[in-house]
Amino acid sequence: MDPSERVKLYSSLVAYFASQGLPETAEALRRESGVESSAGASEAAQNFERKWTSILRLERRVLELEKEVDEVTTRGTKGHRPPSKVLSVPRGPAALTLKGFRSAVLSVAAHPSLPLIAAGSEDGTLKVVDLDRRHTSETLTHLDAVNDVQWGPENPGDGSALSLASASADGTARIWNSADWKARTLKGHSDAVVSVRFVSKRYAVTACKDSHLRLFDADTGRLVRASLLAAWPRCLSSAQTTLAVACTGMDFALVYRFNNDDDDDGGGDYAAEGRSLTRPTAELPSPTRGHQVQALAVFHKDDKDDSFRVAVASRDNNVYVWKVNDGDDDDDGDQAPARRMIVATLAGHAAWVRSIAWYPDGKRLV
Repeated sequence: MDPSERVKLYSSLVAYFASQGLPETAEALRRESGVESSAGASEAAQNFERKWTSILRLERRVLELEKEVDEVTTRGTKGHRPPSKVLSVPRGPAALTLKGFRSAVLSVAAHPSLPLIAAGSEDGTLKVVDLDRRHTSETLTHLDAVNDVQWGPENPGDGSALSLASASADGTARIWNSADWKARTLKGHSDAVVSVRFVSKRYAVTACKDSHLRLFDADTGRLVRASLLAAWPRCLSSAQTTLAVACTGMDFALVYRFNNDDDDDGGGDYAAEGRSLTRPTAELPSPTRGHQVQALAVFHKDDKDDSFRVAVASRDNNVYVWKVNDGDDDDDGDQAPARRMIVATLAGHAAWVRSIAWYPDGKRLV
């Protein structure tokens, strides 16, 4: 555990003990750990409790799945045909229905570690739903349809506030802070914003119908760089510091790699990050020329061989999994073109694949 994570853990424990009527225990831990009191103590205590209950729920689900696997294995060894159902895939009826929207829901995002769902609607509302309490905890608004939402990394400062990004047809993107649910507006677009993605703890990228990608400082809302593309970027996918882009009418995807400056002292190397937006690391063409890229999903970098994977859904009804390696720097410090290859082709779909996502283990796609 690195120092910043240790501070987050101690701060959450102090806040939790204090909220449970154990002030002496909280004060003793605060003195021993050396952490300072945080303005977001209440939020930190709630998040700590949510994470803990989420872990218990996941452990219970793991035990259930292990039991199912054992049963299937036993049946198979006795000569019986295993059941055809796919383990761990949710089935109806729905556990919870999110209501209260006046128009179509355009985007949904689940928080990676907390029982929270964010849903954006054509009616201009963005609802945050607490799955444990089974109710809408916040309703946020844009002036037009909310096209995309994404949860961001936790605030590295106090470990309590959560970030939520939204892209809207009103020509803005916003980053909401869960401490007070006030928004930082990302301005400078001249048309509808169709997607927004974090590319590190510090930066966010927007895709706009004016055919631009824009890189923003997520902490300040400052526009760092705008990059004009040949067509409007309609689909973004990111993981850590890797961003994949699909543009309307194009039969290839663009991949960008950004510097990881999470440990920066606050100044930020805007020039270097801006250049990253103007120079794609790789182009991933559809093997069937002329078929537009329909959906994307990026899986984080593999530390074993310095690579990452991008799943690209084409309008030829196939999904292609690319393995991409960063190019080596030359003597002048310029990066060579990335090495890329298709490692899997997922066929058998009867129509276009409009949405894809990686399992957290990176071994399966949905």
